[in-house]
Amino acid sequence: MEKKDFLWFQNWYLIHCNGDWERDKRIHLRTLDNPGWLLTVDLKNTELRNQKFQEIKINRTKNNWVFCAVRNNKFEGACGSTNLSEILKIFQDWAENFLDDEDKQRLKKCQSKEGFIEEDNLAWLQNWYYIHCNGDWEHSFGIDLEMLGTPGWLLKINLEDTELENKIFQKVEVARTETDWIVCIVKGLQFEGACSPTNLYEVLKIFRDWAKNFLEGPDLKHLELLQNKRLHFMEYDDFAWLQKWYFIHCDEGLEHSRRIRLETIDNPGWLLTINLEDTALVDQIFQEIKIARTENEWMFCIVRNNKFEGTCGPTNLPEVLKLFREWAENHQ
Repeated sequence: MEKKDFLWFQNWYLIHCNGDWERDKRIHLRTLDNPGWLLTVDLKNTELRNQKFQEIKINRTKNNWVFCAVRNNKFEGACGSTNLSEILKIFQDWAENFLDDEDKQRLKKCQSKEGFIEEDNLAWLQNWYYIHCNGDWEHSFGIDLEMLGTPGWLLKINLEDTELENKIFQKVEVARTETDWIVCIVKGLQFEGACSPTNLYEVLKIFRDWAKNFLEGPDLKHLELLQNKRLHFMEYDDFAWLQKWYFIHCDEGLEHSRRIRLETIDNPGWLLTINLEDTALVDQIFQEIKIARTENEWMFCIVRNNKFEGTCGPTNLPEVLKLFREWAENHQ
């Protein structure tokens, strides 16, 4: 996926931050042990609350599938290991339909800000996760990305049984302003990167720059092959859109409830959770989506209890993000 795919989702989150909304775990993206990805977005206290969403089910192969739905004001997108971009795009395309003119302008303002990086670090992380899935590792370890109530993001990556286990990592701490900061450390065989709402890509890049120094042999070749294929590109910056969607809700005091969470699951895959309460998406209809292309390429998205939940294979996170955006945009 391209850098814009995840930045849109990140910016959607950013525009919903208002000092209260982000305190709930609104977005959750994690891996599944199928393997695959699961993206969940809580739609409460956003314009997506109660908005209708047409469940999406795509089953190309055992590892190439997508499922998206909205249940209980939660967008849920699950997919195969390489379908993340589809989920991201589905969410983006949906969510954009429900943004008012003011929120659209705020998204554009976020998107025009400097600080975007050239390399697609989320895709690299997705592929790093994918090459470690061996039928066993993904059942015990994975990746977890969730919101902080400050507001901000917290990325956790298990390093056990990888080439990064017991490797030295120099702590990174950057404090430019109260709303522009980064802290990255490794403790207890886990990489932890915390940052303000718009600095997630810097955290991803810090991990990538460190991790790539220890890749060699078959793993390095496999990762390079995946990067060269540039699987599942998306036309829109779906993660940036989600970040902005989140940010515009922050003005309403919603960010204190951690509305969004992104984490890995042991299928392997991803799980993204977004709380839809107090948003335009509350009680909106979402068509459940199930896609199973291959064993490692699949997606499942649903909304239940006003929470969007999207699960997918290790490389299908962009698809989950896309599903949520497309649904949310229909209710702007």
